[in-house]
Amino acid sequence: MILEHLHLQQKMDSLSISPSTSGSTNSSSQPKKVETRGRKKLPDTEENATRRSVQLRQAQRAHREKRMQHYKDLEDENSKLREENKEVQALRDQVKALQFEMSLLKGSLTCIGCSAALNDVLPVGQVVANADNVGKDVESFCNTGTETNDGVSCPLVSISTEYDILDFQMTELDTFLNSVVPKVLTSEELYGPVEVDVGRLLMRTIPSLKGSRDADRMFDLMIEHSRAADLPTAKRIKLQSIRTIGAIMHQTSLEDRPMLFEVLALVQERNVQHYRYTNTLWGTLLPVVAPFIIDPTNKIHKLMLEYQPRFLQIPSLSNAINEVNELCFTWVKSVDTHDTSAFARIHICVEKVVLLCSVKDRATFFALFFEMKGRAKDEMEELLVKVEAASLN
Repeated sequence: MILEHLHLQQKMDSLSISPSTSGSTNSSSQPKKVETRGRKKLPDTEENATRRSVQLRQAQRAHREKRMQHYKDLEDENSKLREENKEVQALRDQVKALQFEMSLLKGSLTCIGCSAALNDVLPVGQVVANADNVGKDVESFCNTGTETNDGVSCPLVSISTEYDILDFQMTELDTFLNSVVPKVLTSEELYGPVEVDVGRLLMRTIPSLKGSRDADRMFDLMIEHSRAADLPTAKRIKLQSIRTIGAIMHQTSLEDRPMLFEVLALVQERNVQHYRYTNTLWGTLLPVVAPFIIDPTNKIHKLMLEYQPRFLQIPSLSNAINEVNELCFTWVKSVDTHDTSAFARIHICVEKVVLLCSVKDRATFFALFFEMKGRAKDEMEELLVKVEAASLN
């Protein structure tokens, strides 16, 4: 009985052992492999912590030095670009000046001989006695092929001796004169449109000038003046500008006038190239006022003696005594004697003085100038009426 029980127990033990069990036993007996990535973590000791902090400080220092060097490189590049921009702007101004000079010389260079012949035949200020001989004189001069003093040979031209200069068609005459007399360039042609948009907006911020049409009219006249190509037109526009600015001054309250003068100074600064050009162009065509004796008892002369030192107290004008004196003398000559040529030159003198002022000092100058004019209000009105009447004739 005992033997059978043992035999049965052996069979059961042999059946209970399976391959899966044996496989799992083998696999569990093998050690697991742990995978590690990246830098090996150092033990958390004081020495390792100190070394790590030193490495961080070095990395931060290197980053700051690199950043500061980058900023320095950018500043150097910015300074270099600014200098190059100044050089480019200077070259642009030089090109504009050369273009203007070329336009002035273009007509005379195309036919210097013809121009010289016309100067001999048609002297300035004299009337031609016999226009029939003009064509003959020009033809005889040019057919010689002589050289001028500058070494430029006169091109041979063919002008009919039977062709009367008075029989020219207007288009042909204009073409001929444009080849001899240079065309006057306008400031708009040289420097582009006048910038008045900012001025219009700033004018609307002045409380006493809100909705004023005269303010817009003033800027419209500035645009017209930049397009003027002859002195009579420029004089007419200046006369209208005086009336318009006078109306603006009348509308502006005493509290708002400093703001108005600041706006005028800013507008002029934004268009300084136009002012410089027109000042030089028309200033050469208007005569300088001749010296005269100052009478301290005369009201206008007395005003000049009072305001002349006040103008020179403006910081930007402390060394501009010649320009300030010319302005004062011209103003006195026009107001006191009603000299129309002096009246036209006043604005040239004003622009010359204003161009010498800094932007900050221009408002002070405008305030003094309009104050001086206001104290001679009746005399100025009488002069304006006379000049306006003369312009209509």
